[in-house]
Amino acid sequence: MKLSAALVFALLLFNTVAQGATYEWLDDKGVVHFTDDPDRIPSKYLKRVKERDSVKGEPAKPAPPPAAESAAPVVPADKGERLYGGYGEDWWRASFAGLRAEIKSIEDGLPAKKERLNVLRRKRVLYQRGSDRVSFNEMDDDIARDEARIKELREKLSALDAQASRDGVPSEWRQ
Repeated sequence: MKLSAALVFALLLFNTVAQGATYEWLDDKGVVHFTDDPDRIPSKYLKRVKERDSVKGEPAKPAPPPAAESAAPVVPADKGERLYGGYGEDWWRASFAGLRAEIKSIEDGLPAKKERLNVLRRKRVLYQRGSDRVSFNEMDDDIARDEARIKELREKLSALDAQASRDGVPSEWRQ
């Protein structure tokens, strides 16, 4: 009994220690970079870093916004590019485009899934097999997850648009 409790505790402890953060940032050319060592992040991208629990598809946690940042554009000395909210044109365009592309991708797949759900519903009613019920429930859950993800992405898009408005981002960068 004590041995199994110690084993479970050790596994939980090891699992917690083994999970390290992964850091993600977008460079000036729009290339996404990842590292698990925060010392390897170039200093000019520190404000753009997002922390991830892993890179297996979990959503990134945005880095906290810099405190008391003005809405006026910042002009860096190196490129002459105007920054809004600490980000340049490429970042703003990529952020809006990425969210819209993911929403469109999920929305494009929903009609086929809903048609498949209708087929499974008819099969379930006609044959009343357990496997049909399981398939129907899995497809129904998949559609519900897609719809929840679309809602979440739309909220993120709305929040990004509100942030862009606060930071004075030109409207053509939001397209």
